[in-house]
Amino acid sequence: MTVKFKLEFVARKPGSKWHIRDFAPVLDRTVSILRKNTILKEKLTGGVIQLVLTDDKEIRLLNAEYRGKNKPTDVISLSYFGEPAFPGKNDLVGEIFISVDTARQQAKEHRKSLIHELRFLFAHGLLHVFGYDHEKPEDLEEMFSLQDKILERHLKKSRSD
Repeated sequence: MTVKFKLEFVARKPGSKWHIRDFAPVLDRTVSILRKNTILKEKLTGGVIQLVLTDDKEIRLLNAEYRGKNKPTDVISLSYFGEPAFPGKNDLVGEIFISVDTARQQAKEHRKSLIHELRFLFAHGLLHVFGYDHEKPEDLEEMFSLQDKILERHLKKSRSD
């Protein structure tokens, strides 16, 4: 049985040059890797994941609303598994908001290309949508290990992006 997730892409950051094709392989690889986790089978039935590239101003507002922190952050994930369906959007399973402003700063600090940082944050956000967190050190280690596995195909390629 093939599990199908659809990626909806919204670029709210002015001048965004990225496209859905820059991120869809990350979603496909994430689902492929997580499919091996029997605990996640209930969540891997398909649906829509919405990715929104935005700026620090919007993500600060989201961070204040959803996390009570009135400051910008790099990524915010909203998971709707087990939640009532949205009218007209009953297949929406998660939203991921990434601040391009913060991603650009982090890419520079980590000496990575911006597209690699955006893909890293998208993979991180996907793992949150599917129920992973990093509150405990062992959970952080598991998340980062999964992120590396998800992105291993993009590491070499994105250094030149």
